[in-house]
Parts: sequence; structure tokens; C-alpha cells
Amino acid sequence: MTEKKAFSWIKSSVKVFSFLVLFGGGWVLSVKGFFILPASVKLPSYLSRIGLPTLDRSFKKEHSEVCVFVINLNKDIDRYRSIQPLVQQLGFTYQRISGVWGSSLSNSFIENFVDKKSYELAFNGATPGFGELGCFLSHVKAWISFLNSNAKFALILEDDAEFDPSKLKQIIQELIRFQNLWDICSLFSPPAFSGSFLSVSEFSFSCMLVQFLEETSGTVGLLINRRAAKSLLSKAEKYVLPVDHYIQRIWEFDDSIRFTGIFPGLIKEKGGTSSIDLQGRRKKSLKILGSKQFQRICSQIFHLKSYFAYYCYNYYLALISKFHKKNYSLKIKNDKELLQ
Repeated sequence: MTEKKAFSWIKSSVKVFSFLVLFGGGWVLSVKGFFILPASVKLPSYLSRIGLPTLDRSFKKEHSEVCVFVINLNKDIDRYRSIQPLVQQLGFTYQRISGVWGSSLSNSFIENFVDKKSYELAFNGATPGFGELGCFLSHVKAWISFLNSNAKFALILEDDAEFDPSKLKQIIQELIRFQNLWDICSLFSPPAFSGSFLSVSEFSFSCMLVQFLEETSGTVGLLINRRAAKSLLSKAEKYVLPVDHYIQRIWEFDDSIRFTGIFPGLIKEKGGTSSIDLQGRRKKSLKILGSKQFQRICSQIFHLKSYFAYYCYNYYLALISKFHKKNYSLKIKNDKELLQ
């Protein structure tokens, strides 16, 4: 090969390589990852179709700072009877939320409700199971019920939650003292969780208020404020992700909210068969030559983008929380000095 031909071949190769890099980069940028939730609405349009609960008269009259909602399927009334004594010991106003049985949802409702493309992107081409849909809609019912009450905070429990009422109540009271540090606080931490987090504040019983830097899972026990409930409802028009993934994409909400957790968690999950499992788990995609590999690549890009957004945004919030806590402590100190 002559020097001229070699130079021409290298030049052509560089052009092809540059084109592939630009094309590949453009394609990677086009795959969703940073933002996947639907446009904001005031309230989801389907609320009347999922059977909105009516608050008890006593519930509406009481101006409790904290109210408790226990999500429970009608067929699992024994579970409610089991958790009820624990809830009563907390001493807060409480009410049962009749959970949505996902299998009873009509095909037309599911067709309009589920954003299939976004869900498939997040779960490697899979489609959601009835249990996931029912769980999400059950939490929607809890959020709207909370906003219809007079309470400032809501403890949302799933009926398979286990906890020590005295410890949980004390931690809730401490969270209310530091309410400027969180909007959603998970009181449950999965046993196998080994992700990264930053401590924001030390609490009783060797617990910490933490800002997660990696996604956690589970919605067995959550404490939320009214701002969080409004924000969560604003993006719930379409089903994109399971509720535990959905509530953690806090950078996507118009009114910036903070998702934190108590670690180690004070609420545990009872063993046994989950109602979500009984209704049917998500279904894997069909194996079509070439499409599965392409879908897997797209899903990996989505998760890499989501991880980057989650880590950076929550790290930033952890630093802001440290600053707020310092100022709050200084204010308490100054108030005490003035009283003396």
C-alpha cells in the first residue's frame, strides 16, 4: 500500500469513526433517563374510578398533627385486625384505606393508565403486574385522603408492617422537630440494603435520618407532609414505575421535595406471601431475535442516567440539610439564651 493510499484509508476511517461516535452519542442522549415521569396535573383524572375513601366524621373534626392510614385489601381483613392494636398504641388518629385489587382493573383502564414505553425502558421490556398497579393506586388513595384531612403529616402503613409503637412514636416526634429536613421519610429499610447514604441527623435508639445516594425499596411505612402528597399526586396521572421507585425520583417534581429515611429502619415487613405476588408479578418480555439485546442496552442507559441524577441530586440535598440543621441548632441555642 502506497503512502498516499494509506493516508486516504486512515482519513476515511477517522470520518467513519467520528460519525459513529456522534451518532452513538446522539442516540445515548435520546434515551430517557433523567426525566421519565408524565407532565404535571392538579389531580389524576381517574380518582373517581378507584373508589375514593370517605373520612370518618371524627377524623375530619380532629386537628391531629399526625394521622395514620393503613392500606389493607378487603380480602385481608385479618391483617388489619393484626396491625390495628399497634396503630392504636401510637395514639394518632387513624383510618383504614381499602386497597385496590389490581386484578379487578378493566383492560381499558390499564391501557389508558400505563405508560408502556417508559415502563418497558425501566424494566428491560417487561410489563407491570396487577399487584404493582393496585399497590400504586392504593397509595394514591392514601395521599388524597391525607389532603382531605386537617393533619400536617401522614404516616402511611401497609398492613404487613411490624413495629414497636413507643419507639416509632418517639422517632416521629423527632422527625416533626426537624421537619425542615425532609418531605418524605421512609421508616422501613429492606434487610438486604447495602447502598450508600449520608447521615443528616442523629436520632434516638441509634437511628439516623439519612439522605440516600442510591435507590432503596419498599413502601411499608412512610411519613409524608402535605407538600409531598400534593407533589406525588401531580405526577400520578400515568403509571410509569412502581410506587417505591416513583416516590424517589424527587428531582422530577415541580415542587422540589426531599426523600429521606430512618436507618436502620424501625418498621419491618412481615414474612409470608405478598398480596402483590398473589395478583401477579410483572411479566418478562418475549425473546425476539435481536430486540432483547437492544432493549437491554436501552434499559442500562436509562439506569445509568437515573443513578447519576439520583446520586448528584441527593448529595446536594444532604449538604443543604446539614446547613439547615446547623442554622436550626443555632436558633434553638439563641432562643434558650434569650429566655435565661
